[in-house]
Amino acid sequence: MTKVYLLVGAVGAGKSTCAEKLNKEYGAKIISADEIYKTLPVKKISTKPYDHNIRNHILRIMCEELSMCLNNNIDCVLDYTNMPSKRRRKFLTISKRGGAELHCKLLLVDQQTLLKQLNKREAENHASHKIENKETTTKLYLKRIHRSKPTILEGFNVIETYHNGELVSTSIKKPNKRYINRH
Repeated sequence: MTKVYLLVGAVGAGKSTCAEKLNKEYGAKIISADEIYKTLPVKKISTKPYDHNIRNHILRIMCEELSMCLNNNIDCVLDYTNMPSKRRRKFLTISKRGGAELHCKLLLVDQQTLLKQLNKREAENHASHKIENKETTTKLYLKRIHRSKPTILEGFNVIETYHNGELVSTSIKKPNKRYINRH
């Protein structure tokens, strides 16, 4: 059965590092929003918090790549912030239709770790764009993550929750549609 790994976490939480590990360990193809963004003919990111046209274009390409993986029975990793359940729904729907087993990796970090990662990322020039007010932005990211945590009821088979890189819990969907939490 094809596996789809959906990574959920704030910018700088370690999603790309996790995607690379899944690629090396399981051969899962990485579908990265950052890599798609780099290919766009955009000279400067909008000064608005979100440029919906860019985001929607990236989501469309990611959905197309996900569908291609499922059609060819290729495991894949979706490396995108994926915060609100509404935004995850499209990936989940495509994956379910393709008969994939859905794995979520929820990557939680505290604000200090997140600020450190963002500064490191920008210093090494790995970020697709710079975040101007990091403290306010990181608080917003963390609030959104806690408000819209993934659940088994969304359709995931497995949810692994990590805090600052350490596995803290695993939720598994049982065949009878109930789930268990292991701490």
